[in-house]
Amino acid sequence: MNVQIMSTPCYLLETVELIYAFVNGVPAEELTGPGSYCIPVREVQRIMDTVCAGLALQNPTLQFFFQKEALADDSGDFTCIARNIAYFVSTFSCKTISSAFDLLRKSWLTILQEHSYPASIGRYIGRMRANPNPPTWNWGSTNS
Repeated sequence: MNVQIMSTPCYLLETVELIYAFVNGVPAEELTGPGSYCIPVREVQRIMDTVCAGLALQNPTLQFFFQKEALADDSGDFTCIARNIAYFVSTFSCKTISSAFDLLRKSWLTILQEHSYPASIGRYIGRMRANPNPPTWNWGSTNS
C-alpha cells in the first residue's frame, strides 16, 4: 500500500469521496483512521454533512455518477464513475478546483488526440490504452 501525506487538501478527490460515502451510506468512521494525524470522525461527519447538505440522495444524476459498482476482479472492492473520472485526471499536485479542472481539460484533449479507450477499471482509477487504429467517421455519404 502506498500512503501519501499531503499538507494541503486535494479538494476534488476529497469531495468525490465524501459524495460517494453519502450516496452509498458509508459511515464517517470508514473515511478516517485512528491517531493524531487523522481527522477525527466527528469532524469528517461535519464536513460530509456540509458538503452534501444540498444534495438529493435520490437524484438520478447523482446516483448515476456515484452509485457503487462491484469490480469484476473478485477483490470485493467497489468504485463509481465519478471516482474513476476524478482519479484518472487528477494528480496530488492540484491544490485548487481550478487547477484540477485545467488538468481535466488537458487530459481529455490527450485522450481524444490519442484515441484512447478504457482498458480496465480499478477502485480509484481506470486504465486507458491508446488505440493504434483509430476509427474513421463518415459523416455523410454520397453513395446512392
